[in-house]
Parts: sequence; structure tokens; C-alpha cells
Amino acid sequence: MTEITNIYLTRHASTDLNAQKIMQGLIDSELSEAGRREAAFLAADLADMKLDAIYTSDLKRAAATAEIIAAAQKGEVPVIHDQRLREINSGKFQGRTYDDCRELDPYNWELAALDPLSYHPPGGEPGLHIQQRMQALLDEVVETYPGGNILLVSHGFSIKALTYPYVKENYADLATTRKPGQVYQVLDNTALLHFRHDPEEGFILVSRDAP
Repeated sequence: MTEITNIYLTRHASTDLNAQKIMQGLIDSELSEAGRREAAFLAADLADMKLDAIYTSDLKRAAATAEIIAAAQKGEVPVIHDQRLREINSGKFQGRTYDDCRELDPYNWELAALDPLSYHPPGGEPGLHIQQRMQALLDEVVETYPGGNILLVSHGFSIKALTYPYVKENYADLATTRKPGQVYQVLDNTALLHFRHDPEEGFILVSRDAP
């Protein structure tokens, strides 16, 4: 019997730096009060899902989101911290406003939205490396929990890089509709993305909540 594994990804709840439109990268920011409310709403929505495990980035904003979700589950759920789910090291962009990042390196700022695997923030981590570490974790999860329901809590660009190979055609559309300099996220804070893994068909992106 084929065992279908369902993997759900969510972007951490909001922080004050999100509200201020500041590139966080590896800055270890806490959830804002609004973010804690967002996480609680998502936790209530997932309370009956019967998650087998929650994997989370070890950065505070993601780990706190994961703990709020785990606390709302009907039974005990392991929360596993994994650095592969971390946000991109944004290099010289880190701690700057979006407008400042665009002025500093407009070419790479555009690539972050249009071709995240070619994106390489000045002094930071290549987008392709993000996709590879995220995909490696997906592969590991389906081996560890075949037939399970797993939630991953990660970050905006990391999720963007992971999904790019699955939704390239959407990025072509984005190139003609997106305003220059506009930030594009695959997921809003606490929105869900759903992958299904079939041992015969591989990974299939079932649904993606986009802004």
C-alpha cells in the first residue's frame, strides 16, 4: 500500500521588524503581540490535524510559532529544531529597510522575487543553497515519517526558494504584473503551503496560499 505523506509549511508569525519592512535574515527577532495572535489563530485551525511532528527553524520567531501550534494539539507532538529551516543569511541587506536594500543592490533585489535560485545578497547566502538544504529536509522527513502529517515552520525567502522549482510558471506571470521593487512572498505570515509525497510520483505541491 502506497503511503502518502502530507507536509505542511508555514511562515513564522509576524515580528516588529516585519511591520517596519526591515530585512531580518538571521536577526533573531521575537514575535510581536500581533504575531502571537496570528500564531494562536493558526494553532486553532490545526488543532484537529493530528500532526506527527513539527520541524522548525531555530530562530526565535519560528520556534515560538511552532511551540504555540504544538501546545494546541490534542496530544503531545515533538518539536524538532533544524537549522536547515533557517532564513537566508541576507548579508549586507540584513537589518536594512526594503527601500535601502533596493538602492544598495537593485539587481539582486529584483532577483529575490523573479529568480530566487539565482539570488545572492551581497555578502550573504546563495538562493540555490537555500533550496538545496530545504529540499534535503523534505526528503529526510518523508523517510522518517512515511504516511504522516508533518508541519515545517520556516521563513519567507527560504520557503520561496524551496517552492520555486515547483511553481516556475507563476514567476513568469509575476514578472509582468509585479511593480518594480515590490516585495513578493510565496506565503504571508502563518499562511500554509501543502506538499503531498507519493513514493511513486515524488513531491506534488497541492496548495499554496499567496498574497
